[in-house]
Amino acid sequence: MTNEKLDLAWRLVEDTGANVFITGKAGTGKTTFLKRLKEESSKNIAVLAPTGIAALNAGGMTIHSFFQLSFSPFIPGIGQAGGNSRFSKYSKQKIKILRSIDTIVIDEISMVRADILDAIDAKLRRYRNAALPMGGVQLVMIGDIQQLPPVVREDEWRMLSEHYHSPYFFDSLLLRETPFETIELTKVYRQKDADFLDILNAIRENRVDSSVLRKLNARYIPGFDPKDEERYIRLMTHNHQAQRVNEHHMAALKARKHVFKAQIEGDFPELIYPAEAELVLKEGAQVMFLKNDSQEHRYYNGTIGRIRSISGDGKISVTLGDGTPPIEVATETWENMAYTVDEKSKEMKEKVVGRFTQVPLRAAWAITIHKSQGLTFDKAIINASDAFAHGQTYVALSRCRSLKGLVLESPLSHSSIISDHTVAMFEHECSANEADGKRVDGLQVEFALRLDLEIPDLTGVRNALDSLHRTIQISHASAFPKATAEFGEMLANAFKDIYDVSLRFQQQLRRMAAQGASSPAIYDRLKAAASYFTDQLDPIVDFLRSLPQEIDSKEARKKFEEAMSVVELEVNLKYALFQATLKKRLAPKDFMKIKREVSMTDPQWVKPDSKAKESLSNADIDDPELYQKLVKWRRKKAEEEDVPAYVVLGNKTLVFLANERPQTEEDLLAIPGIGRMKAAAYGSDLLALMK
Repeated sequence: MTNEKLDLAWRLVEDTGANVFITGKAGTGKTTFLKRLKEESSKNIAVLAPTGIAALNAGGMTIHSFFQLSFSPFIPGIGQAGGNSRFSKYSKQKIKILRSIDTIVIDEISMVRADILDAIDAKLRRYRNAALPMGGVQLVMIGDIQQLPPVVREDEWRMLSEHYHSPYFFDSLLLRETPFETIELTKVYRQKDADFLDILNAIRENRVDSSVLRKLNARYIPGFDPKDEERYIRLMTHNHQAQRVNEHHMAALKARKHVFKAQIEGDFPELIYPAEAELVLKEGAQVMFLKNDSQEHRYYNGTIGRIRSISGDGKISVTLGDGTPPIEVATETWENMAYTVDEKSKEMKEKVVGRFTQVPLRAAWAITIHKSQGLTFDKAIINASDAFAHGQTYVALSRCRSLKGLVLESPLSHSSIISDHTVAMFEHECSANEADGKRVDGLQVEFALRLDLEIPDLTGVRNALDSLHRTIQISHASAFPKATAEFGEMLANAFKDIYDVSLRFQQQLRRMAAQGASSPAIYDRLKAAASYFTDQLDPIVDFLRSLPQEIDSKEARKKFEEAMSVVELEVNLKYALFQATLKKRLAPKDFMKIKREVSMTDPQWVKPDSKAKESLSNADIDDPELYQKLVKWRRKKAEEEDVPAYVVLGNKTLVFLANERPQTEEDLLAIPGIGRMKAAAYGSDLLALMK
């Protein structure tokens, strides 16, 4: 069975670089689409969600865990509290992953706060491309804006309200400044009851009038007390209400109490436990399955049953009340996933970091509306008269398959159906600008052109060189002033000339595309660019490889190495794209594969057909060979004395020694950094090296 909207959504994600919002009523196939993306997409995709349970259901990670965000608000221009803590320190592997991602999918987007999207944007810009939204990563948002909103405390909103119109994701600075495409899935798979669908649509579209309320309140049955075998579940607004109902019913059962303890392995935080760590059950208890039966499809996440028996060895038999044989319930295992790098394939992989094994049941005479999101029930008693947030009543009602299976514990009024004008306006804008086939065709062409333009684009290299220049003005200026000056001259002259040519190449490609130039003609220009820039970058790489590596300050050395690794990454990516372009016209999938492979590889200089060897810059040092001997001597002394190398002699002093070549103790004392104590301690060694 084809679904045109789902096909459009697939093309948008797979064949374009556009940001996408995939929305739709409950039961329209959003979860199924996400599953297909995970299994079939050719892109490197990270699947994230705002809560632990949502992440487990989506088969991904929480946003906070993946990006190591603290739970404090993100303030634009300032950041988050905890910014200098473990939350912001990324491992080399995490940085590789961030640089290799093509697409980030966020499920249950309605629950994501605006500032969290901006925090993600800031992280990706920092480790990828600072000039591009999300650092150039495609963002796919999946969810129903009419469902549960983000949770924002009053003290948090006092800070955030100075920067955001509302706490909803669509009011993030990122999405206010960045276009995204909308696909609204309309085919409902959950409900088949036409009258019930009309009621749900009226609530979504803020069209609840007296006739809609009358139809709903016809399901208000005062004193409704279903028989046990009818398997109704109560949906309630507050956790304490649901807990009280479950405890009352469990206590009323005369059967013996059984306790089932979960087995927890590895990293599985309590915050995301998918079931109770200590589950208390009795024979006769009404329970809900917490996982789909992937083997025999006898039950799904949300199926209501009753415990028929619990044997002495803990075996549980559950009946569903539909005439099917009792189900012998086995333990199930939930896996906590993380993303890692496969060093062989250079691909991002999912890795199991923790497991939670437990009986996939919970007492289910009642459940909160919040925990019911994503579930489906045949029969439910709904208490939404105390609804306190936008979307609560809609979520509760839309969990049901039909109006007939729904009973209201108290009548609903207009005040029970909370609607947010901000949400309604956003949804109206999305509907008016929904993507169609023609729009997607255009975006595919734009995406291919964007990738073509990236081949001669040296902006990433320029930014990396600028950052390295700022670093060496601190790390090298004292000991290597001439090399530092040469770097500045190279940046201002040789590289600037190359960069200006790259801009002209891009302008020419845009002009050719606008004029409808043939693919072979565009490819000819791309090959010319690849050949030209390979030749032009070679001498610059030779110069960079010859920069002195010896730096006294540990902090300055670390910053220099980090800045240099970014330059290496950007230059190596260009070389890889140039070499591939000389062989064939790169399709988008080929282009993204090359970027992934380079991003996943530890930075090191890669130069095609290069015969250059690493050598020290001679700008500051007259005798490089002597300098290298002095460096080795200093390292050995530092190890013997168990002190940092610069405590033995500063790097600037080594340069003076290599240039002045002192022959006597008096000559030594004239070298900056060598006093009588240093001369007495190291003079004989140094004079021997001079000879």
